[in-house]
Amino acid sequence: MMKRLLFTCTALFGFVVTSANANNFVANDDSVATALCMAVASDSIDTLRDTLTLTRVTKNTVTMKLRCNDNRVEDFAKKHDLSKTARLLGLSLETNTSIKDLANNAPKTIYISGSR
Repeated sequence: MMKRLLFTCTALFGFVVTSANANNFVANDDSVATALCMAVASDSIDTLRDTLTLTRVTKNTVTMKLRCNDNRVEDFAKKHDLSKTARLLGLSLETNTSIKDLANNAPKTIYISGSR
């Protein structure tokens, strides 16, 4: 049952997600945690909702317990400017002030793994 769920989730959302800032997010494995991190990285409300439904995980569990690339979901969303999924999870990206180098817009490939 769990393998079918992971396969469905992976097939539905793919292994590579490209966000609005042109970074490529690539899943390191096919765990539920990584699927949730990929859904957050998609910056798509529909994708995140569907993944939460398929995996039967609550938004509260994601915000309180899930770690993406050894970062809390809030920090992960801030780092990659994932405003849509952060808003759905009730996270605020407005709390920190930072300076971004706008000239450094080269797309990067970021490998994602979820907490174990």
